[in-house]
Amino acid sequence: MNMKNAIKHRGSSLNIGDLLTHAWSDYRKHPGFFLAIAVIVLSSFVFSFSLDSTAGEMGGGESFASTIITNLVLAIATTYVIRATLRFVDKGDTHLGSAVPPVQNVIWYIVFQIFMTLLFTAIIFVPVTLIAIGTVFLTVGSIDFYNIMPEIIRTLVFKDLLILSVVTFLCVIVQVFLIIYFSIRFMFTTYAIVDRNFDVVRAMRASGLLTKGVKLKLLWLSFVLLCVNIIGAIVFFVGLFVTVPLTFLVMARTYRLLYNALREDAVLREQKNTESTKKHDKRHVQEIVANAPAKNQSEEAKDAKRDSEKNNQDTGIE
Repeated sequence: MNMKNAIKHRGSSLNIGDLLTHAWSDYRKHPGFFLAIAVIVLSSFVFSFSLDSTAGEMGGGESFASTIITNLVLAIATTYVIRATLRFVDKGDTHLGSAVPPVQNVIWYIVFQIFMTLLFTAIIFVPVTLIAIGTVFLTVGSIDFYNIMPEIIRTLVFKDLLILSVVTFLCVIVQVFLIIYFSIRFMFTTYAIVDRNFDVVRAMRASGLLTKGVKLKLLWLSFVLLCVNIIGAIVFFVGLFVTVPLTFLVMARTYRLLYNALREDAVLREQKNTESTKKHDKRHVQEIVANAPAKNQSEEAKDAKRDSEKNNQDTGIE
């Protein structure tokens, strides 16, 4: 199976309707398990929000300490719930006590969140900063730095408000695209950390492989899940006790489907390579076997000729 067919095979394994239907069926069979997951997730968010709000009013060291605590609480809750839903998808295990994540999973999750925060900050603020500088140069022409800039830059970018507006619009488009792209590309990083005990670099690479060729389908899935949770929040937030665990379950099953499909593709490629090697070796052996008799007959003919000449010489001597 070539790479194109492998990607098509993985994409065909994702059916959003089936994923949601299956998740809802599981929820109705095990409501206690999924309500517990909802309580864990929602309570961690409420606690983190309350702590941040309280610390924000105090300021100083309290705010810094609250940031560390909230990130730690969210990391533990997220990795715990992901581990629980993966165990449910794999084994039907509804025992939450067996889903406690290792410390290294929590640490790598925090590292990943820090990386994504820095990445999105760079995507958002670097263009904004450049545009702000351009706006200042446009409105305050007396700045020395503006006067020493190359004339073509001042003419094309900063002296024409229309061009600056177009540049701003294009920057926003690029920002939105990059944020969506990296969000989808690395959406299974935490799952790889929890499931395979990968470090953050290997987990990000794994997520990139899992999402290759199916990003548009995953984007559509993310949009559907977002709408489901918005509907859950509209119903006095009570609906979140259904939609939040459903979201985690759908994501866990999606990860497992893509992972199994990727592993199956790898096994098929390995078998194909092995068969190709065996065919090459077999063909090589057949060539050797086929050439061997011809070579032996030739040698026998030469030996018979030498023996005949030798006999003739011996007869002449006598």
